[in-house]
Amino acid sequence: MPNLDYWHCFHDGTITAAAGSVPGDVEFTIDCDCIREELHQSPGTFLLRVTNCTLFEIAPYEIDHALDGFEALDSGEFEILDAVIERGVVEVSNATGMMRLCYESEVLMLDDGMVISLRDLVDAANRSVGDP
Repeated sequence: MPNLDYWHCFHDGTITAAAGSVPGDVEFTIDCDCIREELHQSPGTFLLRVTNCTLFEIAPYEIDHALDGFEALDSGEFEILDAVIERGVVEVSNATGMMRLCYESEVLMLDDGMVISLRDLVDAANRSVGDP
């Protein structure tokens, strides 16, 4: 079952790329320097893999239909602002549209392959905004 805490921790982070297949696993490259600095000394990105993904689309607010997620991300980045689950669909929003995903679970890694637990991510996100 999807856990929205992954998306909430990356509030203001930016998805810069997506790779994989639908159906299958999709891996998002996320740039979020403030959290990265809390977890690792070297600069880099995060890789958030969603497993058994059956839906990946982006619906820009200014058009009346959704776009294939891979194609939509090829033309730009997607800043993460919020996430909710509606009728089993994870909806990640930004200022220009909504990314919709159906998947089973998440695995988070640094770009060097080191796995990051959700607890470590939450702690790093809290430290980055000054929470105790």
